[in-house]
Amino acid sequence: MPLTSAQSADSKIAIAGSGRGAAAWLELEGTTVARIMVATYQHGSGVSAAVPLSTHNLNGYSGPELAVSPKGDTLVAWRESSSTIRAATRGPDAESFTPATGILTTTNISRPVVATLDDGTFVIAWVDGTTVRLAVRHPGDASFTTTTVPGLGSVHNLALAAAPGGGAALAITDLLNGQGRLMLSIAPAGGSFGTPSVAATVDAAADYELQGVGLAYGAGGKLGVGFVEHHNGAGELYGLTGDANGAVGFASPIPGTTWTSLSDVQVSFASDGTEAIAYQGVQGAVPKGRLAVASPGGAWSTVPAWPAGVDPGAVRVDGLAGGVVPNLASQGTAVPGSVDVVDSIAAHGADAVATVMHKADGAYHVEAFTWDGTPPVISDLTAPASAIAGVAAPFHASASDALSAASVRWSFGDGETATGDNAMHAFATAGTFTVTATATDGAGNTTTRSADVSVATPA
Repeated sequence: MPLTSAQSADSKIAIAGSGRGAAAWLELEGTTVARIMVATYQHGSGVSAAVPLSTHNLNGYSGPELAVSPKGDTLVAWRESSSTIRAATRGPDAESFTPATGILTTTNISRPVVATLDDGTFVIAWVDGTTVRLAVRHPGDASFTTTTVPGLGSVHNLALAAAPGGGAALAITDLLNGQGRLMLSIAPAGGSFGTPSVAATVDAAADYELQGVGLAYGAGGKLGVGFVEHHNGAGELYGLTGDANGAVGFASPIPGTTWTSLSDVQVSFASDGTEAIAYQGVQGAVPKGRLAVASPGGAWSTVPAWPAGVDPGAVRVDGLAGGVVPNLASQGTAVPGSVDVVDSIAAHGADAVATVMHKADGAYHVEAFTWDGTPPVISDLTAPASAIAGVAAPFHASASDALSAASVRWSFGDGETATGDNAMHAFATAGTFTVTATATDGAGNTTTRSADVSVATPA
């Protein structure tokens, strides 16, 4: 499903528990002008028409970052001209986004990271020179309040994640006094971020450094952190976990993840507690995307993030959503080989929607792909409790699916079948027969409902 016919890239999508969400991307006009575009999303109905949030000179423009709370509070933030952080928001029941708001104008700022907390609080973080700044807007506030995160050295990377039930976590890699450090700051529900604590360190004098951090919360408040330890031109992926009480364990290397130029670290949890870290590395001068996956209480294992038939550039995964991570490798086969970059993935139940950067006629543009993992619903099954042999009886079933059309196939228990929502069938002999209606959606998912019919001999 094309989101725009204009040259575009760097897309994001996020969906709330209600199925309402948004998609945002960077659209180019010629070689000098860029605009941030946003469209609303409703699961089962698709994406609305896009509207611009901002138009500016392309130089220094970053793509958007997007976050949606479980209730549907939506935040989009981006960088303009390497000097200004801007944001637009939408409430759970609002039909449109607020006008773009300038958060801070300075020099040498990074692309922001964002989070929307359960209570509707919006949080934006970015690197300003060598330190980290935060912008926070609580429900009822007229504007964002900015602060500087204390206790840091020269900052490399940062990541931000909202906690279930409220609060958030901020992960930062920096360099201070000859040490490469992983720093964590946990904001409790209704509270604020304090001075970060040291979670891991390496000796910078021995050519070690920490970079490429990602983090996410899972069910029960479990916190997962992934980061890269660089040494002598190679990178190795590390994992670290914390519990709902804020206690953080020791960082440990993940076997089989030592590659060159590791980057794009993203952490996610599935609903069953499975944790995954997606990352990109270079092996034999070819960029490849991988997943490190650990079941609850299990050891880490690594799998390709995307099938071999997809171009190497497609392995970059900027966003993951819990629920699709364990199946990401197999689900990737649904993406046509012509897709060049998978930008973002959001889940709603067992379904998923991805935004991709697709190359056509020499230009890139953003499209949306859906994976249908939810079986159809049979909302109404009508079958007679009794019938007469040799006399046709009516049967009815209503089937629907959120993402595709659903068809119905009947099995009457006597070896005969029929298709369609409505069917007529005459049983040849007396007896009790189990009639089954099977609904199949466009992705091949099925649902069945059955009823017993007592067939009598004609008087």
